Amino acid sequence: MKEIFREILGVLFPKRCPGCDGILRVDELSQGFCIECMEELERIEGALCMKCGKKLYDNSKEYCRDCAKMNHSFDMNRALYLYKGPIVEGMYRFKYSNRRQYADVFVKDVERFLMDFLNNIQKDGAIDGIVPIPMNQSSVRKRGYNQAEAIAERVSELIDVPVYKNLVLRNKSTKKMKTLDPVERRLNLINAFKYHETGVKLKKILLVDDIYTTGATMDSVSTVLKDHGVKEIYSICVCIGSDQE
Repeated sequence: MKEIFREILGVLFPKRCPGCDGILRVDELSQGFCIECMEELERIEGALCMKCGKKLYDNSKEYCRDCAKMNHSFDMNRALYLYKGPIVEGMYRFKYSNRRQYADVFVKDVERFLMDFLNNIQKDGAIDGIVPIPMNQSSVRKRGYNQAEAIAERVSELIDVPVYKNLVLRNKSTKKMKTLDPVERRLNLINAFKYHETGVKLKKILLVDDIYTTGATMDSVSTVLKDHGVKEIYSICVCIGSDQE
């Protein structure tokens, strides 16, 4: 039913490229991006950090510079695109300009490029639930939606796993992460999240977020979940930073 509703919306509101926001031509609809943005878009593939999934530029390494220096609370993350080029402005529109329909394109690429990852982590047991990274409720009310939830709901349809959007709640407002260095990011997130007891016991969770930079947010949410009995936490995101920065 949701898919039919989206098809109707697609007729009423033409599909737009998540890179430049231009209206897609018929021959561009299947790839989701316009030809020009596709040429600049860098997918995350090849040699990857075994933990966070950043693209490695030294094939002799197993971990990126960040993951080689720290222990993460989550088990493994994978991403679709490098946070560079047209996708940077696209993610801004996705978060702040009500372009939540971009999530359709992103999750189609999850199906194309991350299904092997999702299948592999379920070989020894299915994912019990999908948890979108929570936002502060005042921000949700102002914006009208949580972009991580928009992705999570579509991933739920893709792999037939329920979403638990209120399992972890944002406990306090925090500073904008993009202005902080890695140490400040982690300090900023101390006690930022809290577990909401629902009576549901989950052992393996898939976290969903829009952008991964240092993993501070993913770690903070993962710590809360593991403190309440979750054993395995994997994650996917739309964009990820570079190991060369």
